[in-house]
Amino acid sequence: MELGKYPDRDFFWGIVFTCEEEWAGKYFKKVMDVRMAAKPININEAKVVKVSERWMDKLVAFDYQSKGKYYYLIQYHLTI
Repeated sequence: MELGKYPDRDFFWGIVFTCEEEWAGKYFKKVMDVRMAAKPININEAKVVKVSERWMDKLVAFDYQSKGKYYYLIQYHLTI
């Protein structure tokens, strides 16, 4: 394997669970305990991107027109 390359995840964990079953089991339990103890995610809060005032000033300095989800639909209705 080349330097800096990683093995396939399933292959790696398959080998670890085969060769170091006790350690892998403890590690897996520890990871799952941390995952289950994590604070539940508020879906509305997760969709918000917080931008500092300084960054907002930089962002609004650019002339930007979105061509997102409804751009072409709106353009179509404006031409009718």
